[in-house]
Amino acid sequence: ACGVIPVMNNEGYISNYLTNDKDSILYEACTTESCCNAIRKAMNLDAGIVQQMTQEARKTTEDKFNYLHWVDVLDKFFT
Repeated sequence: ACGVIPVMNNEGYISNYLTNDKDSILYEACTTESCCNAIRKAMNLDAGIVQQMTQEARKTTEDKFNYLHWVDVLDKFFT
């Protein structure tokens, strides 16, 4: 959301929210090597791809991680 492509391990439920090579770079194995490879991949992306992916990451953040989407759910839960 800050002009940076998320580089994350694909553990847990993160793939329910992020899409590899669209709005993030997800790597499978939870190893230093896998993480480094994913960071290298991000660093070697074409500037146009970086711009597109950062825009998609921002959109994903606004659509899926905005607390305002949860106000009604939380209000019902706590009342």
